[in-house]
Amino acid sequence: MRRFDLEDVRLGAELAGRAARVSLRGGMDMRSLDNTLADVSARRIDGDGEYAMHLKFDAKRMDGTLSVHEPASGPLENILKLPGLGALDANVRINGPHETELIDLKLTAAS
Repeated sequence: MRRFDLEDVRLGAELAGRAARVSLRGGMDMRSLDNTLADVSARRIDGDGEYAMHLKFDAKRMDGTLSVHEPASGPLENILKLPGLGALDANVRINGPHETELIDLKLTAAS
């Protein structure tokens, strides 16, 4: 899926804890399990919440970022099965050769 732009994706309460609406944009080029490029972002259109992932990996290395900003009782709380997680801000970066990837994680969760 090289490019997509979905303006109104509805997540049901069974998945998200309560119904939620997001817009999704991005693309993915998965040539093989050892050669993938992904750039995906989502934004809540019925409330606060932003999510973004950029990932590039091949047979030798992986480089990527993930950022999440979600208020308390957001969809991830239910998807991750972590009730009471609260507001979530996370930034993850991974870079380097497969055997020595560096991971930088900043996470704030507050109920």
